[in-house]
Amino acid sequence: MSTKENKALAKERKAKDRQKKEMIRKIRIAVLVLIAAAIIGVLTYISVVEYKESKEAAESTTSTETTDTTDTEDSTESEDTEDSTLNTTAGTVVEEGDTVNIDYTGYLDGEAFSGGSTDGAGADLELGSGTYIDGFEEQVEGHSVGETFDINVTFPDDYSATDLAGKEVTFNITINGVYE
Repeated sequence: MSTKENKALAKERKAKDRQKKEMIRKIRIAVLVLIAAAIIGVLTYISVVEYKESKEAAESTTSTETTDTTDTEDSTESEDTEDSTLNTTAGTVVEEGDTVNIDYTGYLDGEAFSGGSTDGAGADLELGSGTYIDGFEEQVEGHSVGETFDINVTFPDDYSATDLAGKEVTFNITINGVYE
């Protein structure tokens, strides 16, 4: 073989070696991309499963809507009401110690105020617990399931919502039922 032929063969071998190295580099990159995609897929799957589980847990938890600016909020259910049934028999009189479910809308100067309504979602209230504005619970006592009535209360002077602090308001209340 001549030196020209040897040089040509060497060039050809080098070119094949470069092609082989380039192919190996491309395979390595492809493998890394596949591994990254698999990891992303697994993480996405785990996130979706966790999201669905948390959503299902949230949906299975019974809660009622709360108001954001009034002391008239006690709409989280107590352990007593979870095991109780809501008596919706019209005319049943409610009294101190009863846990009732009520709907209400608060009015300041004849206008409904922000955060002062259950918006029809109902709120549980233990009469006599002192969780609502002074005088609120006492004015609910003695009324009946199914009854709609108005009460007047005054927010405390140091109330956190300054637009309501020290103001007299009217609440239109409906008693939805009493827990037994």
